[in-house]
Amino acid sequence: MAGDMAGDVAGDTAGDMDESAPNRTPIRTTLLNGWAAIAARFGFVQTLVILALFYALLLGPVALVITLARRDFLAKRGLGSGG
Repeated sequence: MAGDMAGDVAGDTAGDMDESAPNRTPIRTTLLNGWAAIAARFGFVQTLVILALFYALLLGPVALVITLARRDFLAKRGLGSGG
């Protein structure tokens, strides 16, 4: 019987706490979620900028040099096209 009473008291206090506590999100959670959304957009833009710089500063000049030298790295030896 004592165990039942202790369970009822614990259940009642837990029920009172649920009713009295407001059902709001803490401000720090709201700020964190907002900051995460902003950071995700900045990260997406930053990724695009890094990829564009990589292409423009590394792959672009290499492709230009290969084009100007007229080298075909896929051609087999001795079987060049025309000449």
